[in-house]
Amino acid sequence: MSENNTLSDISLATEELLGPPKVDILGIGMMLLVSLVVGFLSSIGVVIFAFLSFGNFSLGSGISPILLAMITFFALTISNMIYLWSVKWIFPHIYVWGRTTFIHASVFSIILYIIIAPLYLIVNSMIVDGSWILIAYIAHILLNIFGLEIVISVLSSYRYSLLSIYSSIVSLVITGSLLFFIYEKTNSDSSNALFVLLGLSMLAFIVATFMNFFIRFCYYKLYLATWSDPIGDVFAKVEEDAKELEKEAEKQLFKTK
Repeated sequence: MSENNTLSDISLATEELLGPPKVDILGIGMMLLVSLVVGFLSSIGVVIFAFLSFGNFSLGSGISPILLAMITFFALTISNMIYLWSVKWIFPHIYVWGRTTFIHASVFSIILYIIIAPLYLIVNSMIVDGSWILIAYIAHILLNIFGLEIVISVLSSYRYSLLSIYSSIVSLVITGSLLFFIYEKTNSDSSNALFVLLGLSMLAFIVATFMNFFIRFCYYKLYLATWSDPIGDVFAKVEEDAKELEKEAEKQLFKTK
């Protein structure tokens, strides 16, 4: 009996190494809880900093767009670290990286802040109603989630980075459409900005995380049902071609010597 279990474990380990990353329902459920916490912490971080700076959080009171961008940057950076630690703990067979990923995730957050900060100024200058600055805030969160998933997937499972890119694009479109629809229905009064901000942040992380991991879950189930791995095969062919080119280059090098 123990021998059969051992062979089964070996087979499962080989399957996970050769096939797409295993994503199950339990893992998705745990990531939804993580995304709920991370979304809440990112938004509450912005609110706390704003209260410390202004004593209130009414966007109509003239909150500095650059300061809001900076506060959001720090809040998202801390949230990203929590998200990275959590996803590594829940899916250790997928995310096997160490300090390198944390460093690159931080670099991505800095680059995104530099790029997105002007958007806060543009939106604030074009629209008189202060609550419209939430558009820049929503874009900041969406692009943060989108880029973070791609960065960690490329570094941890580059063979299936295309799967991460495709799922992130679908997630970005669906999450963005849902958030802007809800925003249009709730932005009539800047005094509601606190509740809108809290709700949109948590919803963004929850929906985006669910879509990303649900698409990967579907691909994994499709692989088990058909034993077809078109995305993995693409990179397998790329690796094979790269090795052939290296061998040819070595032969040419030795011939010239």
